[in-house]
Amino acid sequence: MSEIVVAGPPTLLEAIAEIGSCEKCNDNAVTPFGLVISLVRKAIATDVVFCQSESVLCPNCGDEIWEATLVSSAKFV
Repeated sequence: MSEIVVAGPPTLLEAIAEIGSCEKCNDNAVTPFGLVISLVRKAIATDVVFCQSESVLCPNCGDEIWEATLVSSAKFV
């Protein structure tokens, strides 16, 4: 059984700083934003699922980003 953890604004700000674009503005986006949240929280365990308390905006195009939205790293934009 998975544990569900809600990622609040501080974690979401850290996670959004790690990305450069989303699937809407970058066809090469392949990483689910939920995985970025997991990496920021240093919780790679497969039994933890992160949910967002609110949407965040793509730093490139301004579209909403949720856990399942595919994103690309800021380092490769």
